[in-house]
Amino acid sequence: MRRNNRFAFVLILGLSSIALLSSGCGNKTEQEEETPAKLVKTVVIGSAATGGIRNFPARVDADQRVNLSFRVDGTLYKLRVRESDQVKKNQVVAELDPADFKTVVRDRAATYERTSANFERGKKMVKNQYISEMEFDRVKAEYRSAQAALQQAKQNLTYTVLRAPFAGRVARRYVQNFESVKAKQEIIELQSTDIVEIKIDVPEALVLRLRQESDKRAGDKVKAYAIFSDKQDVQFPLTFKEASTRADAATKTFEVTFTMPTPKDVTILPGMTASVTIDLGGQLATNDIVELPASAVVGSTSLTPTVWVVDPKSMTVGPRSVKVGRMLGSRIQIISGVTNGERVVVAGAAYLSEGTKVRLMPAEEQAETPESASPVK
Repeated sequence: MRRNNRFAFVLILGLSSIALLSSGCGNKTEQEEETPAKLVKTVVIGSAATGGIRNFPARVDADQRVNLSFRVDGTLYKLRVRESDQVKKNQVVAELDPADFKTVVRDRAATYERTSANFERGKKMVKNQYISEMEFDRVKAEYRSAQAALQQAKQNLTYTVLRAPFAGRVARRYVQNFESVKAKQEIIELQSTDIVEIKIDVPEALVLRLRQESDKRAGDKVKAYAIFSDKQDVQFPLTFKEASTRADAATKTFEVTFTMPTPKDVTILPGMTASVTIDLGGQLATNDIVELPASAVVGSTSLTPTVWVVDPKSMTVGPRSVKVGRMLGSRIQIISGVTNGERVVVAGAAYLSEGTKVRLMPAEEQAETPESASPVK
């Protein structure tokens, strides 16, 4: 009897263990099935929305600017403009006291009349051999010297009037009426108002795309617009003008200049700030080389550069071998291996394996500039 009870106890214990193991295995499978998809940050190759938009702080400058000055010394007689005044081309902005200059003109004119008469008499006298050729040469030289002196005196008199070389606004006035001024001393600063320049500082990777040969006019493909603080709901289109070829010694960035017509309903003055947005979508469609954050590229078991491409149907990732180019700061060039429209993981790639299910980080949570995919020349 005891033996039968012991057998029954062992049988029950065995069945219970099997049940527990089965239950444990079932839970494990269920847990594996419920493993959440990994959250990854991605970009779409060739997408202007993610790879072509860059934002930069900007500063406003005048398309033309000049510091006007007199060519002669004198006393400032009339300063006809004030700061912020609008002036027209060739408008008189300042005058020197002309009295002394007029006196010099009269004196030089008298000398010229005397030497001119001597010269006319000398021509007849040398012809009749009343004077020598050497004496006539001296008379002729005095005449020509007096003629040049008179022309210079008249020219200096015109220099007492300062005119605006182009239409614009008086940005600064450096002197006051009745001051004694020297030649080339700054009188006023004049800035053009029809067109303004918008300047930004960009890194090497971007300036390579903006800096183009003039005959190709590739800069026309760059779409850019400016936004100003007092008109934030309006985008002002910009025209690419030029890009410097020398980096700033301190910031290691390159200055890029755009232009725009001065709007009528917004006050835009040199020295003000703005925000510039650049859309490189026009270049994305014509360039095969792509830039990705360096974190997007990992090494496979064979040390081949690899990126993870998202399958939009299954929302899983698969490895893709790529050919890489040079490093541009925190970014790397992808020469081949990916095509426009494919979505590539740019953050978290080191923790993925083939077939891993993923979910995409919302676009508003992704930083635009570092994670964008964009082409270069």
